[in-house]
Amino acid sequence: MHKEVNHPLTLIQAIKRAYPDALKWDKDARLIDAKSVDGDKRITRMNGKSSYWDITFGIPGTNKAFLVNIRDGEINNRTDITDESVVPLSDAYFITDLSKLKFDSPELLKKAMSTTKLYPIDTRKRRYIFGISKATEKDSMLVKIIGWDKKEEKMKRLQFNANTGELYKNAEGD
Repeated sequence: MHKEVNHPLTLIQAIKRAYPDALKWDKDARLIDAKSVDGDKRITRMNGKSSYWDITFGIPGTNKAFLVNIRDGEINNRTDITDESVVPLSDAYFITDLSKLKFDSPELLKKAMSTTKLYPIDTRKRRYIFGISKATEKDSMLVKIIGWDKKEEKMKRLQFNANTGELYKNAEGD
């Protein structure tokens, strides 16, 4: 019988778990983005954690990229995803100072649920989607949380400044 393992990590924990592998790939590796992904039948992300993450790293000024997959809280796969046809990214797209990442996914999920009435994407699986990327125009890190409005008619994507915890953007889709 297959024993189901579930070791959920916060966004910050997932990045810290993946970073050493990226630095082994290239000592100049920098974070591009990270996101929680679907991976099992029993997903619960009601506490701001996920067992499944994809973390992307790269080298500024090049098209070099590296993907680290985390499954059940452990490194599952490491893949060089360099694509010669991709335009090199400038420094502006990379998250370079993780010490400025003051707010993690659990705190921001609580804030999102209380201030904007954000609901899970799938009430049966009870999940939200989490991610981080850089807002190039503001030179700040943005943690995104995706869920539904109360009637489950429109997806909502909230973005929070990872340094201040302030709501940056609230977008609803059709």
